[in-house]
Amino acid sequence: MREVFVLGAGASKPGGAPLGPELVWQYHSCSMPVPIRQGKADLRQENEDYKNFREFLVLADKMWPGHGFVRQWDNREDTVFLPSFVSKPFYVDELLATLQRNGDDEGIELVRRLIFEHIVAAAFPPTDKTYGDFISKILLKREPQDTSIISFNFDPLLHEDFERGVSFDHAIEFDWDEVGGDQNWERGPTFPLLKLNGSFDWGICGACEYLHRFSCHMSSHWYDGQRCARCRHAVSPFIIIPHEDYSSRIKPLWDEATRRLQQADTVTIIGYSFPDYDKTIQDLFRNSLSSGVQIRVVDVCPFDADRQASTHSLVRKYKGMFPQVHRQADICLDGFEGYLKNIV
Repeated sequence: MREVFVLGAGASKPGGAPLGPELVWQYHSCSMPVPIRQGKADLRQENEDYKNFREFLVLADKMWPGHGFVRQWDNREDTVFLPSFVSKPFYVDELLATLQRNGDDEGIELVRRLIFEHIVAAAFPPTDKTYGDFISKILLKREPQDTSIISFNFDPLLHEDFERGVSFDHAIEFDWDEVGGDQNWERGPTFPLLKLNGSFDWGICGACEYLHRFSCHMSSHWYDGQRCARCRHAVSPFIIIPHEDYSSRIKPLWDEATRRLQQADTVTIIGYSFPDYDKTIQDLFRNSLSSGVQIRVVDVCPFDADRQASTHSLVRKYKGMFPQVHRQADICLDGFEGYLKNIV
């Protein structure tokens, strides 16, 4: 049986990765307690660490006048900084769409950098018991030729397991590979891990598009001063943000994902909701899934009383998205951790 596992933000949530409502807006909550000197908060280090966040708040004040984000931030010595909203129109996905419509490339790059900084700060070090269980309970009991993973997450929480010798084939050619160049560990089974939106431990040169793969143990200021190994131009995280045209560099991953989905007998979707704004991904699945494929959906429902309604809603959603699939979607509402716990 050929199975494809699809990982969304909900799969990385147990490892600390922020979800959409938190992303960027709650970056400042990753800070350590501010030291008190002579009875006053010493904000100098925090101001340095979060200088890109303050620039983001300047941008937010221009986009949504009247909220006074910069004023709140600069006066936080006497109060806790809390954005006055984190509702849907202000999620990062929506914000990026607005920046793209406005042709604000500098704003997009600022948000891209903050996405990187926030995820690194929230999910560091990149180890997670849930993904460890995913490796031991699922991957190590399957054959790599029959099992593949499609991930829409930028984080590297799922990475090589040196202890158990599990490695991943990203189906993309790195010009310089810090991890793959290290042969001092025994390689075991190698599973396809197709990160269709890129990964923040992949760096790309802005001049020659030389693609680097770095160790996943990174700091939030990793890319400050990072230079291309070939031309010495600045390197930035290779992440494809919503509403952005997909780079030709990442096309091989999409071609491989298409092939894997077309051959799949089962597609297990964990913590991913197929958001309306990303039609490209919906089209990928709609055009690739066969009529006989079994779709399994792993989601979370916090209230037992809502489980039946949530199940019916998800069944209808997937039938509407993929009408060519004849089999009803199988729904698990115990979350990623609960799903793994039920696997013997």
